[in-house]
Amino acid sequence: MMFIVSQLMTNKEKEDLRGIFMALDKNGDGTLTKEELLEGYTKLYGNRERARTEVEWLMINADVDNNGSIDYSEFLLAAGNKKELLSKANVKQAFELFDRVSTVRHNT
Repeated sequence: MMFIVSQLMTNKEKEDLRGIFMALDKNGDGTLTKEELLEGYTKLYGNRERARTEVEWLMINADVDNNGSIDYSEFLLAAGNKKELLSKANVKQAFELFDRVSTVRHNT
């Protein structure tokens, strides 16, 4: 999934998500803490409890390395349109890319 997100997400999608990420990353350290996310989601929803629920879900599901924060790659993975990214065409394209790399490595 990370490969599909990094290679097949459009530049426009990445730019839009990068802007959101940077707006949420208040201290500019390249990661989103639970507190930064809570602040952003509270502004979005106007309801701190709803924001807290969303942030808890996000930390459980997006913090892949379980370090207590979400880096840009994890954010892209969580924020990407999964249905669109995992379309049959994208999965096929990712497989073909992997297959080409594997073939090149095997033949060298």
